[in-house]
Amino acid sequence: MNSKLKIGMIDSGIIQAEQHKITDSAAFIIQNKQLIQTPAQTDQLGHGTELWKITHQAAPTANYYIAQVFQQRLSTTPHQVAAAIEWLIFQKVQLINLSLGLATPSPILAELCQQAQAEGIFLIATNPSCGEPVYPAAYPNMIRVTGDARCQKGEIAYLNTSHAEFGAHVYSDKENIRGASVAGAYVTAHFAKQWQANNDHNTWLARVRENVNYKGVEKVEERKR
Repeated sequence: MNSKLKIGMIDSGIIQAEQHKITDSAAFIIQNKQLIQTPAQTDQLGHGTELWKITHQAAPTANYYIAQVFQQRLSTTPHQVAAAIEWLIFQKVQLINLSLGLATPSPILAELCQQAQAEGIFLIATNPSCGEPVYPAAYPNMIRVTGDARCQKGEIAYLNTSHAEFGAHVYSDKENIRGASVAGAYVTAHFAKQWQANNDHNTWLARVRENVNYKGVEKVEERKR
């Protein structure tokens, strides 16, 4: 196994001032009705940068691969997200943060999620706290994340429900960036903190589930009394 953790983040990119801290990046855009890969541009929305900062604070020595699928607005397509996952598989990342949700399922996106999982990659995808299922979180074997009002910054809840396996804090340092997408970044950060180079996939996941602040509806400290 690689001695250094590799994390992929699929979002709006990263601002120019932080780009020296990442290993590689690429943008996946629709141009003239064609999907193309281009060099990533600076983050115009701030969303990807803020989620990267949350993860980077927990794992500053990890290698980061930034796949840009949002440009001027937080809107993308299944084909862009699927292409981003395919690129990250090629980069041999161990974690992919997907703080996004698409309203309808897509065969190509489902296929690339399966391919990533077959490579042993954890796909951390966000679900809103209520409403209809979103994709890719609704696909099988995803690490589903939602917001949890109990969780303060950096705290994690192991919920173990069909809706979400983990819950986390929903507020970033930017007032306009909040919700399940932020919770997804905190759970990605939690996975990063629990990673050890000599551990296999199952051992890593077991550690992630054990070292949390809440399990179900109870606080971990209360369970130990």
